[in-house]
Amino acid sequence: LEEKLNKGAYNKNPIEKTKYYDKSIFKITKKIATQINKEKKFHKSNIDDRTEELVEYCLERWWC
Repeated sequence: LEEKLNKGAYNKNPIEKTKYYDKSIFKITKKIATQINKEKKFHKSNIDDRTEELVEYCLERWWC
């Protein structure tokens, strides 16, 4: 999340943070906002899934 948006989202619960995530320039950040809004929750399993997605994203682009 970009610095300015991150400051606004600071110390809010995940559902409240989605309005900041939706403003991000990053598709992967907007995707998590959509997921949270759809499910109305965000748990450790969601964090684990997102971590794996970010790892895959990085490996696809910076494989060396």
